[in-house]
Amino acid sequence: MFFRFRCIVLLLVCSVSAPCLQAADFQPVELKPNSSHALRNLPWEFYWQRYLYPNDFNPTTQPPVPDLILPGPRIWNGLKVRGESLGSFGYATYRVRFSITATGERLALRIPAPLASYRIFINGQRLAAEGTLVTTADAFVGRRKSALLAFTAPAGKIEIIFHVANFILYKGGLRSDIELGFASAMQFFGMRYLAVDLFCLGLIFSIMLYHLLLYFLARRNKAVIVFAVMAIDYFFLATLFGEQSILLFFPSLPLELHTRLSSAFAYVLPVLVVQFIDALYPHIIAQKIKRLFWATAGVFVLLLALPVHYFSFYNVFYYGIVGVGAELVSLAAIYRAVREDRAGARLLGAGVIVLMALTIYAVFLFATHSQAGSFLSIGFSLFALAQSGSLAHAHAGLTEENERMHLRLETSRSALDEQRKRIEANLHDSLGGNLTDIKLALEAMADEAQAQGLRKDIRRLDKRVAATIASLRTELLFLEDMQLATEDFVSGINLILLRRYQMAHRPVDIRISAATRAASRQLRDVLPIEHIPELCMIVQEVCNNSLKYSVGVTVWEIVAKENSLSIEVSGKSRYRRTKPGLGQGTIQQRVERINAHFYEVPVSGGYAAKIMLGVFALSV
Repeated sequence: MFFRFRCIVLLLVCSVSAPCLQAADFQPVELKPNSSHALRNLPWEFYWQRYLYPNDFNPTTQPPVPDLILPGPRIWNGLKVRGESLGSFGYATYRVRFSITATGERLALRIPAPLASYRIFINGQRLAAEGTLVTTADAFVGRRKSALLAFTAPAGKIEIIFHVANFILYKGGLRSDIELGFASAMQFFGMRYLAVDLFCLGLIFSIMLYHLLLYFLARRNKAVIVFAVMAIDYFFLATLFGEQSILLFFPSLPLELHTRLSSAFAYVLPVLVVQFIDALYPHIIAQKIKRLFWATAGVFVLLLALPVHYFSFYNVFYYGIVGVGAELVSLAAIYRAVREDRAGARLLGAGVIVLMALTIYAVFLFATHSQAGSFLSIGFSLFALAQSGSLAHAHAGLTEENERMHLRLETSRSALDEQRKRIEANLHDSLGGNLTDIKLALEAMADEAQAQGLRKDIRRLDKRVAATIASLRTELLFLEDMQLATEDFVSGINLILLRRYQMAHRPVDIRISAATRAASRQLRDVLPIEHIPELCMIVQEVCNNSLKYSVGVTVWEIVAKENSLSIEVSGKSRYRRTKPGLGQGTIQQRVERINAHFYEVPVSGGYAAKIMLGVFALSV
């Protein structure tokens, strides 16, 4: 009589609920040696707002009546109990019973992280508990933690009771992917999940570290640093979403903090993808579109200040609308880049397609209350690999283009050098010839009787023409010496000084050690080739000042080291001076252009000036 009454009550309960199965005692479940069995299509008893323990189901007493019979484990959002649709917050008991043929075997139960705190009893024995299960939100503590529980069923019958409570997330209850199998096989599956998570994390971390080092140690390319930041975002997303990694690295991470962090990294990801493509292929995505994505992500990040169940409700819309929208924009930009034959565009397009498929599937899992687990880590890794490959391809194309430009530059430089030589020859032949003709004409005029009254002026003009011819030759020789300086700086400067002082009929002492000559060939970082002509002009100007303001032997000392260059001149002053020469302003402008430092000491009794580059200049 009692059995009939119980069946009638269960039938009435099921009639007011969603489609369900009739509860039956210990339905059979067949386990296969090397696989797992999902505990679906079994009658799961659901008791709302009750914590029921194994003793409450004592067969000698009247058992509690379930509020619902579910066809499998699922979240309680949307379930109807006593005519009311359940919301997010509350607590409940889930109970399932079944039998297996593998009596006495070591079994294992794999439970994806319930929402949110839980307690598990198997055959009357408490095997796991996470968080604090209470009846109100005041003392509630949530945890996100999956479980792999080993046990035996000597009689071949299994009763599993779950207590689940949620006062944080906008969804509560059990997920659907609860699996049962032999302990050895389930342990292997668990290690496989962990290995996949750790492999993906290591791969993403390596990609992130490589591109950070590439940016700071080699080329300061914007696309590289944006990709490195995106890889950091991938790394933390994979760590937080990974089913096993979160247990390994952050076993006690509070659920609220975990949800806010994972949401923040997920919000930034679509924006970083768009920003990376724009940095890799400039001017291919409109600025307004980028600002729109940044503004949307910023609004959702600000929403993280709200209680978790508010902002987490909108996550599926963000992923589905903003995430997919960013990928569509990215695909459109990549399609344009492919049409323009940009390097790496096809590989990047494949990565974005993988990410789009991942996003759609993740949204589906999220909407169906399942978890992606290691799938997300694999998807992030594949996308990171595709983008890393596209970036490498783009840099390879950029390197080839730079080599072609360098070759063209060398060709142009050789042509300009030849043209300069022709101009010098023309100047020497034409202008020098004309000046020589004028000088000869003046000398002839001075010998004529009619020019006796102008002889003094003719001689003065003759001297001016001679000085002009000498100056022209000096400048032409200076250009040749400067050409030598671009190949061997110290030898070129040495020759410039010797010519200048020889033409001025002044003694000079140039001090250059063998170590300086050897080190001068390794000064490309301190003294790039494009700065050498400017430095030659500075030395020439300082030389002019030295000739103007000093007497006797002038001492020049050139000291070159691995990362520094110093050129110093000193001599006795011709007369008392308290101000620098008029050319110092020009010199200061030149030294600023080559990141050098210059100072001049115009004091009584001596003249000194110094030019410094590299660490010398930085220490002043």
